[in-house]
Parts: sequence; structure tokens; C-alpha cells
Amino acid sequence: MTAVKGLLLRLSALEADAATAVRVIAHFEALLGGGLDPVSLTRSTAALAGCAAGLELPDGRAARFGSAGVALPGPPERVSGRVDLEPSGRVWLERPGEPGPFDELVLEWMAITARVLAGRPRQTRVPSAADPALVELVLSGREDASDRARALRLLGLDPEAPLRVAAVAGGPGTDVGVEAVALLGRGSLHGIVRVAQVGPVGAVLVQRPIGYLAGSAPGDGPSGRTASPAAELRTALRERLRDRGPSHRSAHAIRVGVGGGADPLDARDSWAQARSALRFAGTGTPEEAVADHDELGPVALLADIPVERLRAQVVDSTRHGGRAVALTFDDGPNPADTPRLLEVLRKRHVTAVFCLWGDHVKEHPELVRAMVAGGHTLCNHTMHHDDMGTWSAEDIRADLERTNAEIRRAAPGARIPYFRAPYGNWGKTSQVAADLGMQPLGWRLAIGDWEPPGADELVRRVEEGITPGAVILMHDGGGDRSQTVEAVDRLIPLLRAEGWHFDKPARCG
Repeated sequence: MTAVKGLLLRLSALEADAATAVRVIAHFEALLGGGLDPVSLTRSTAALAGCAAGLELPDGRAARFGSAGVALPGPPERVSGRVDLEPSGRVWLERPGEPGPFDELVLEWMAITARVLAGRPRQTRVPSAADPALVELVLSGREDASDRARALRLLGLDPEAPLRVAAVAGGPGTDVGVEAVALLGRGSLHGIVRVAQVGPVGAVLVQRPIGYLAGSAPGDGPSGRTASPAAELRTALRERLRDRGPSHRSAHAIRVGVGGGADPLDARDSWAQARSALRFAGTGTPEEAVADHDELGPVALLADIPVERLRAQVVDSTRHGGRAVALTFDDGPNPADTPRLLEVLRKRHVTAVFCLWGDHVKEHPELVRAMVAGGHTLCNHTMHHDDMGTWSAEDIRADLERTNAEIRRAAPGARIPYFRAPYGNWGKTSQVAADLGMQPLGWRLAIGDWEPPGADELVRRVEEGITPGAVILMHDGGGDRSQTVEAVDRLIPLLRAEGWHFDKPARCG
């Protein structure tokens, strides 16, 4: 019997780091399940972390204890890590030297528990870290079906109930096994959840009860597929970002790819889809950070392209499939029409991509800030709107970097995830933009609003030309765009009534 098959003869053993993460979460779960007060929370946290810990609640209650369980007077001496509470208050650790490897996890769960003390509801569940060798065997295409079935049973999974696999990745230095356990410990995933680190990626096996439909897509449940956990994972990430704060790098570095539903004995298919979807997951919002293979539609075919080429591919599709469209506006900002367009989008609860002309950004930086404040996405559209089809890579890079600098001068810290070439003449621009971290952004439907034909005609062109997943090219600058603004105001409710929804363009690589 091979060494791998021999693993089936023993019970699953927890991988060391993931097991520690589970113990941390279980500690706070135990506190939440019994009598809870600021003193017991702070004293037990200090003992768990092996250093002083403190707490200040919004209602004014506070506590501070050393690792030996002795109350400490006065303010903290050295805060090595903290999480702020809303609307006020905080929890913290006081560790001499560098923070410990699990301090972030301890603080996150101390904050969750403190919010319960402050009166906020909570819903958590401890996930199960699994033996990586057993998980690898389940995801393998090489072992016999009988061996995979026994590995599933040892993991507590039903070999006959459908499951899905998710792949979790992080930034440099991130322990993805610990991060996956911490993320899933929020209890956002219903069903049986098993977590293990497989190489550089965290593998998450999710098995729902047969017939589970909450949050499912059409066809999930009893028909044989299991509901996608993508929406629940986005919720968990959103809560994690809120708890850790907007500047926390590791929280923003987490990306997740979700595979499709599969027979457990064919879990390798869902695993392959999860890793493909992971290539489309970004490090921005939770919506961008979780990519569902089922939602990608035809875009998923790009996963077979080598990553160096993939990053330079010009996309003209939305992140998700189905009746989704992305609205994009070129050549602004324009003081006459951009503010009116922003108001229409705000009123209709739609966000869009604005492809910014650098000269116009310099003239109207306040409009760029208004775009960011409205939740819209920014796109580099060059400094002077030159045709770069024959430019050298060096000249293109200089122009794009100058444009980005101008945009960030107007809106400090703004993300610029896309680049669009003027006139659609790409030349070497797509590769340069990709090297600068921007997705080359094309379009599938251009409505010709650069020569205004009237709002009625613009509406007709969209309704007749729209296709599932289309990126639509319009303009808010470069001339009188009042007809475009009127058309957008009329189109959004019309499209929604026909079952369309609004999405962002895809990002690849």
C-alpha cells in the first residue's frame, strides 16, 4: 500500500497552523456560549495571547489585563495591534517586540466578541481544518474512486452528495491556511465545511444539505448541484475588511475562486474550476475578490491563456455572465454633463467606469473626487487622448504614468484598475497597461453618441444592440453629452424591467 493510501487508515490530523487557528476561534466561541463580561473576555484573551490585552466598549466599559490574569492600571504601554469598534471603542494587544503569528486572528475574534458585549448580534460557526493529505487525495485525479470515497468519509463528507470547492489565495507572506480558517470561522457558509492548505493555496470543500436553496442559482439544490457559496464569502470578506480597517493589507490581499458543483468523486473538476476562477479574482472590493466560475460565463475560457498574455488581453465582457452589462463613459470629466450623469447614476443606484482624459482631470479634479465618492471605478484614457497605435512602449508608459499621477493628484489613493486606448488603437498600449497593473478595457457595444442623434435613437441603439455580458461605450466628455445623460436616465429602468443588471468589466490574470 502506498504512503498516500496509508493515510486513509488513520483519522484526519489537523495541520498545525490551521489547528491553532481553530483553537483560537473555539476559545472565543466558548466565551460567546457562556457568561460574558468585559473582565472575562479581556483576562482570557491576555492568557490566550500570552501578552497584555485591553478593551474599551462604546458604552464606556473598559478592562486591561496582563497574561498572568492580573488587572493592569492606566493606559496601554505599547499597542502592538488593535481593532477599532463602531461607533467607538477598541480592543488591543500589548506585545513587546514583533506581533505574534496569530495576533491578528486573536484581535479579530476579540472584536467580534466585544461587539456582542456591546449589543450587536453575531452569527458564527467554527470551521473544521482537515488533513491536507486527505483533501489532496479527494482532489486528485490519479487515485481510485474507492480511495477517494473513503477519504471523503474520513473527512466527514458524503461521497454521494454534491459539493463545491473554493480556492483561497493571499499576498506575499500570507498563511492562506490560517486566513481561510479565519475567514470561514465567521459562520457565513452553511453546510459542512472542510479547510486545508494544498500547496500555496487554501482548499475549501463545501457540502450543502440536499435541497439547500438559500442564495442559490437556478438549477441548484435537488437537481444535483449545490448552491454556490460566492455571495456568503463576499459577505464574510466585507465583514473582515470592516473589522480590520481599510488600511489592513492582509485583509485586502485575500482572493477566492469558487468552482462549480460536482459529484464528490469528481471534486477535482470543481477544484480546477476554482483555481481558474481565482485568476479573475482581484484585490479590491469583496465583489472583485471572489470570482465564481459559474458567474464568469465565456470569460472563463481566458483562463487557459498564459498569465503573461492574459493580463494584456482586451476585455469587453462583464465580471459575471447572464443578463449583465457594464456602463463605461469616456473623455471626461466634463463640467457641463458629468455632474448630471453622476446624479442620474446615484438616483438609479448604478455604478459605472469613467475613462478619464488627463487634461480634463487637471481642469476639473473635483469631479474625479465626486466619481470616487459615488463608488464609481476609474480608468486611464491617456493624458491628451492621442492615438498611440504606433507609439513606442517607453513613450506609452510615460504618458500612462503621467495620467495616473494626475488622477491620483485629484483623488489621492484612488484605484485605477483599467486602461482604454483612444480610438481603440491598441498598438503596444495593452501590454504596457498590463505591466502597470491596469486591465485593457474594450467594449462590445458603442452607441455612437459622439455625434448626438437624439436620446430616443441612443436608447434604441442600446436596446437593439445589447448582449449578455456586454461592456457598453458611451461618453460624458469631449462635447455636448446631454443626450447621453438623458438616454442613460431612461435606459436604466427599462433594462432592469427586462431582467438586466449592472456589473463591472472583467479583470484577467
